[in-house]
Amino acid sequence: MTGAPPPRPDPQVPDPQVPGLRTPDSRSRGVSVPGLLGWILAGLLLTLSVLGMLTIGPFVLPVALGLIWALLAHHAPHARAGGLLGGAILTGWIAWTMRWSSASTCSGSSGSSAADQVNPCRSLGVPWGWLTVTVVLAVGGGLVLARDARSGQRG
Repeated sequence: MTGAPPPRPDPQVPDPQVPGLRTPDSRSRGVSVPGLLGWILAGLLLTLSVLGMLTIGPFVLPVALGLIWALLAHHAPHARAGGLLGGAILTGWIAWTMRWSSASTCSGSSGSSAADQVNPCRSLGVPWGWLTVTVVLAVGGGLVLARDARSGQRG
């Protein structure tokens, strides 16, 4: 026995359509597009099930968990950043739709105090919180995706 490490398998596989041409093996890359899209869908469904727990969440949760199980079992887990990106898509959509439904309610009357007369209206449905969550999820997902793609290229 020598102290040499075992030889690494060749990440190049023969192309069946062109004899002699070798293409990169999809398992040697860090992130696959189908895996990433699957994780984005899983993240979107998981976020929807959590946010809608009192309505459709319990029905969406088994689908999301089943998809996550299938992705972990069959795809490279390097695309898991798509889960954060899927959550960002849903929270971004919520923030986008809330900008149209932002409204004001006024609670002033003739017998109100002087403080209420200065600004008797308050804003409802401001999307800044959802937009902040969207940015945090998108930046976090992008950083994890870049790290995973870089680690997959190194070998």
